[in-house]
Amino acid sequence: MTSSAESAPAKAPAVIAGDGASRPWSIRIENVSKKYRLASSGRRELNENFRDALSSVAKGIFSRRSIPADSPLNSSTEFWALREINLEFAQGETVGIIGRNGAGKSTLLKILSRITAPTLGEIRYRGRLTSLLEVGTGFHRELTGRENVYLNGSILGMTRAEIRQQFDAIVEFAGVEKFIDSPVKHYSSGMYVRLAFAVAAHLRTDILVVDEVLAVGDAVFQKKCLGKMQDVASDGRTVLFVSHNMASIQGLCKSAVLLAQGRVAQLGSASDVIEAYLKLAVDDGRAVAAGDFDLTNRRNSYTPSEIIIRRMRLRGGDGRVTDHFRMGEDFSVEIECTGFKRFPDSVLGITIKSRDETWIGSFNTGMAGFSFGAGASGDEGWLRCSLKDVNLNAGTYSIALSILRDHRNRADYVDRAGSFHVVESDVYGTGYPMHTKFGIVYLKGKWESVVSD
Repeated sequence: MTSSAESAPAKAPAVIAGDGASRPWSIRIENVSKKYRLASSGRRELNENFRDALSSVAKGIFSRRSIPADSPLNSSTEFWALREINLEFAQGETVGIIGRNGAGKSTLLKILSRITAPTLGEIRYRGRLTSLLEVGTGFHRELTGRENVYLNGSILGMTRAEIRQQFDAIVEFAGVEKFIDSPVKHYSSGMYVRLAFAVAAHLRTDILVVDEVLAVGDAVFQKKCLGKMQDVASDGRTVLFVSHNMASIQGLCKSAVLLAQGRVAQLGSASDVIEAYLKLAVDDGRAVAAGDFDLTNRRNSYTPSEIIIRRMRLRGGDGRVTDHFRMGEDFSVEIECTGFKRFPDSVLGITIKSRDETWIGSFNTGMAGFSFGAGASGDEGWLRCSLKDVNLNAGTYSIALSILRDHRNRADYVDRAGSFHVVESDVYGTGYPMHTKFGIVYLKGKWESVVSD
């Protein structure tokens, strides 16, 4: 992977030492910028992709231009999601793309996947590209799983014989043998994402782009997907992987790109870039008080673009709002939301993460059999998630919040809604000192002598 420190495309990109430096390039990005027009409310226009694409075609799509010096980058009616991105990815390279919410990750992947066009700049490809940016990307809901496999393969330029050769492997990997001839509109979110990923990974393409859609699957499936992406990369294909899970980035990628405010902030080895990212890891929420976070001063990158998750409060076992808990203490997460009437089938979930972004555990309304809008008298209100026996060791943790519409597509996501601290306590009642070196969680159990037979 290479990058240019200057905006002019004529300047040769600097080469990063690594296994990708000596191989031919697979994707070359030169001076790519993306501008969105903002409505009077400050939200993106919902038909931006179609209209911007038409405008870009009329002006000469992928033309080789730089942002003019007098361009209103800070205009109140315009928002630059990307600014003069210069990157080069080598064939067979696996690259992680990381950054805070609103950094430009999703916009970059949409441009790479030709879903939307850049406002300025040029992208060149060598080979066929397939992307998996959201659950069921490219699926027709009325068609069966079998029909969608062949449809997706045809779109990717595969012959029917090529698709047939990989069909059994796709179905086996996805684990949907019993449902392959059922319309995908009846699939669960897990079945959707398993089949979509299996198609993207098994049908022969040269470049695979994967967003954090894999977070929808369970831990076993995520591990299976990471293994498959490693196989894809070892086969000489390029993999671009976006995730908030730094452990997954570290395990899969040798190099990474850090985006911040629409620009390339750092690139290099995955470990160095992750370290830089963690230094930037501040909460999305504004702390009104300890344990009380206002989440309205941010952008929602998902459709609809309005803010749905508005506030979060943390309460200890005694009911006080706080951001400090004792080891072993029960606590609750209260979330203020809108959209109860408009999105009644949504799922609201929380994820607890460690400082290095490792996902420790998640719990959502679907798991609990609780309806998102249950008991709501209007279109907004509060929901409480009470957590019992949270056996976290002493340390600092963050909470991510997510709303899924129809159990599939994100409507709102807050990467770091707020942080909390767990302080040491005598959880075993023996006075034995605890230490972070013992791990993220502490174990419960007992010791006893066993008399051998």
